[in-house]
Amino acid sequence: MLDIDFGSYPFVTSSNTICAGCCTGLGVSPRNIGEVYGIFKAYCTRVGSGPFPTELFDETGSKIRQIGHEYGAVTGRERRCGWIDLVALKYAIMINGVTKLIMMKSDVLDGFETVKACIAYKVNQIIFLITQLCIKSMAKKQQSFRLKSMRASNPYMWKCRVGMSI
Repeated sequence: MLDIDFGSYPFVTSSNTICAGCCTGLGVSPRNIGEVYGIFKAYCTRVGSGPFPTELFDETGSKIRQIGHEYGAVTGRERRCGWIDLVALKYAIMINGVTKLIMMKSDVLDGFETVKACIAYKVNQIIFLITQLCIKSMAKKQQSFRLKSMRASNPYMWKCRVGMSI
């Protein structure tokens, strides 16, 4: 969501962060790209300002930050933490052409009895299942989101069915 062309402008970086950026940045031909691995955290984080629909302002967010060591490497600044946003993840998969997913930091959520995931955005009573359509409204903080709870079957594995019903 930080890509200058496809992110939540104006809350973006000054470059292309998507997979295609390696073609222009490194001079790699698109024909030389085979598999595209999408690496994501089991929860979301963000540094600085900008839309963050699943941000947690409570003890849960602090616990994720502490267990996951979510602090800036240079500044030590606290990262904003929240539940995983599957709408944003789906969008990132689409614009990057991801062929395989790798989830990291799932162990951070091991101690939680229930974890949640954003499965849709609701802006002015309209349900959005794709991020880019409602970024301007999100930036104005007019959104809500639909969370799906997933109960842990044991401390190390979640069994969940995430549906798109709102």
